[in-house]
Amino acid sequence: MMRGTLGLYRRGIIFWWRRRIPKRLESFFPTSGIRVSTRTHLSAVAANRAARLRVVTDALFEEVERLMFQGLSLTPGAMQAIAADIMRDALEVAERERALRPAREPAEADAAAAAERAKAEILRECLRLGRLEHVRQPLVAALARAGLPVDINSDDGKALHRWAARGLIQAAAINEKRENGIYEEDASAFVPVPTIPTPIVGVPAAVFPIARAIPAVGPVSPEPVAEETPPRTSRWPLFSEAAAALAAEAATRLKSWTDKGDMVRKHDASVRLFLEAFGDRSVDTYTRGEVRQFLSLVRRLPNNHGKSSRDRRTILEIVEDLDNAEKDKIEQLEQLRDEGRIDRKEFALQRDKVRIPRLSPTTIGLHIQRIHAVFDFAAEEIMKTERINPAKGVKLSRTEIEEIKASIPPTERLAWGPENLRRLFSTTAFSGSLADRTDSLFWAPILSVFHGFREEETLQLYTSDIERVDGVPCIRIRRGPGKKLKTGSSVRDVPIHKHVIELGFLEFVERRKAEGSQWLFTDIDRGMSSDSLSEIFSKRFSHYRFRQGVYDPQRDFHSLRKDFNVELKGKGVPWSSRKRLLGHVIEDMTDGPYDPTGDSMRVLKEYVDRLDFGLRVRRSGTEVSIYFEPSADALPQAEAA
Repeated sequence: MMRGTLGLYRRGIIFWWRRRIPKRLESFFPTSGIRVSTRTHLSAVAANRAARLRVVTDALFEEVERLMFQGLSLTPGAMQAIAADIMRDALEVAERERALRPAREPAEADAAAAAERAKAEILRECLRLGRLEHVRQPLVAALARAGLPVDINSDDGKALHRWAARGLIQAAAINEKRENGIYEEDASAFVPVPTIPTPIVGVPAAVFPIARAIPAVGPVSPEPVAEETPPRTSRWPLFSEAAAALAAEAATRLKSWTDKGDMVRKHDASVRLFLEAFGDRSVDTYTRGEVRQFLSLVRRLPNNHGKSSRDRRTILEIVEDLDNAEKDKIEQLEQLRDEGRIDRKEFALQRDKVRIPRLSPTTIGLHIQRIHAVFDFAAEEIMKTERINPAKGVKLSRTEIEEIKASIPPTERLAWGPENLRRLFSTTAFSGSLADRTDSLFWAPILSVFHGFREEETLQLYTSDIERVDGVPCIRIRRGPGKKLKTGSSVRDVPIHKHVIELGFLEFVERRKAEGSQWLFTDIDRGMSSDSLSEIFSKRFSHYRFRQGVYDPQRDFHSLRKDFNVELKGKGVPWSSRKRLLGHVIEDMTDGPYDPTGDSMRVLKEYVDRLDFGLRVRRSGTEVSIYFEPSADALPQAEAA
């Protein structure tokens, strides 16, 4: 920290400024301190900006105290900014739908414009009559994005309902023009007051309109300046153009690179991150140093990056937010240690616990490989040259790989095992009367552990996939519209386990057929990130296990397939039969080409029914429930009792 300038410290070569939130105001702020990059390595410039930041935050704290005294009354500027955010979100959602929509007829375009016009009229009528329930959902979402703890039933909340309606009316008017191909208006035209700026990390957005009367701090938080794009002078394609050409070429050769293939999604993700960091330029203008910097940025991404379609932050914003959040927590621990409230041993333990898990070495390497491939394709296939690839040789060192591995908790997937399965199937979703259960949270784990199904295979079942084969009730894993299978060997027929039949699975299927449903599970939809059913279900299953106290990162849904295999192996089922039931490739000549059909369905039924796990089904009239026989470990104690 610089002497004589309170709050300045170095991070790398750049000076940062920080200030603790006063104790009396801590409950109003989401963090214990404010932290800002001065964006300079010059100490004199940094000191000047720090002094101006202190003036801004002094005024900020005074205004917060006034607002707290008045019961957290939002300023008009904050309300306008929230309305503008609601409008921008509505416009972005509509624009995305237009971008993904196929070509249409003039009548369809007219109908879409008329729908937006009708939407605006309905909202005006709601404003006139004061019936604003329709705007509550977008308002709640905007308040969550801004981090504002506003009660929507308070006076502030009632005023915000009207602001939200005005924002949505303006969005409908703009969307009507856009449906007609007119893009002359923009979201910024709605409010004369600028949208909520966030120059100070961790400060509630509602108080920022306060700071507008204070002189700007300058380069600490520069406003974006519209600059004229310089003319293209290079013959090389833009990076985005080379990436698109690579994907198009790969799609002609590889099925995984088709529009909805997994590889194209991962390729697009890596390209997007690179462009967010360095912009879209001619391929020949990027440097080796920039690729090294990209490697450093990717290293700092969280291990769950890309799992949420709602996170619209750039790679730079994500990395800075995570670094700051982690530093905040460590600084709080340092303060506790310095005050003597925890010893050094406890400090080291808690410090390691608060570190945010980052991407694995494998994932980091794949991001770099995809960028490397774009540079290679541009040079060799488009420009027909031997230009040196700036990504060549850029990779994690062996020491860096070991450091990352040491910081990552164990990730090896384990079987649940009998005791953990008992715990899982004793939670609330599997308790009580189960006669009318139709949801995927109940049936999917049951089907997987007793039949070895993958998550996506289970969730995408048609009602027609359940039928008799050679007189045996079976579940048929097949390709079809809206379905994805991992490999060709995934196609198979699996007899339905006796306990699953006892639970009423066949009756459930018949009810779905009677409803006219093609899908067996109608309560789950596809995710926006991967276009898979498992994307949303995986999150739901993880949250459920957290709430029920049975969460283990090494035991997830896919682990149930391990239990299926381990249990069958323990019951003496041949490995070739287990491979067929699991949908694995059989490479052995004798059990493969010389035995293409494998065991009969009746033999497979006998094998599947050997699965036990101690689970039993009790039926009493229309009531169906699960119970467990005592485990082998518990038997001696029970007999002694």
